[in-house]
Amino acid sequence: MELDNRLYVRYLLELAALDDWRRHCCFPRLSSARSQTIYAAAIPLLCHVTSILVTQYAWRPLETPPDSLFRIQHPHNSSVEFILPSQMATLFQSPRPCERMFEALFAARIDPVSHKLLIAHPLFDLFRLLQLLMPGCFLVIDAEYISHDVDDDGEVSMIRWTNFSRALPPPEWLDAYSSVLLDIFGQERLALLRRAAAETSVLTSHDITFS
Repeated sequence: MELDNRLYVRYLLELAALDDWRRHCCFPRLSSARSQTIYAAAIPLLCHVTSILVTQYAWRPLETPPDSLFRIQHPHNSSVEFILPSQMATLFQSPRPCERMFEALFAARIDPVSHKLLIAHPLFDLFRLLQLLMPGCFLVIDAEYISHDVDDDGEVSMIRWTNFSRALPPPEWLDAYSSVLLDIFGQERLALLRRAAAETSVLTSHDITFS
């Protein structure tokens, strides 16, 4: 018996995740003010994608709280909303609701033929942008099957995996949007992101799953 590899997304809105991937990628630490400046520079693009969702994909605009940029609702699932705060730090103050929102919003799945991650357009570009804004908080996990144990009844009792994580978009995505990203991140920061994106996935853990 051999099990297929797994590919999935993990949302982890914790400052510790930012620090872990800053060390992985050899990034300098950003001050809170600098992080907010970059986030603020991305707001026009975030709002533009939102307007596309409303005008071209029938998302419904809702009343926006005063401390938020926008609030829109999925056209076919009223329980799925997309709302972003005007201050990036707010995402880390209430992480669990935000993680659940992103999980429902992006509804990531795997292409059965290419085995690549699928997120509906234009949400995929939004996902990639958030990866750059908060490296380590939107992880694409590739879990490679190692081995498994079988109990006395012939049932699989334990499965071993090796997890490789990517916190950044592929370098070709950064190249395709380099002119837009340059205005947001600046030349030095974008070069660091591009270099880190070109490096291989980072081994993050060995998992054991009990069936």
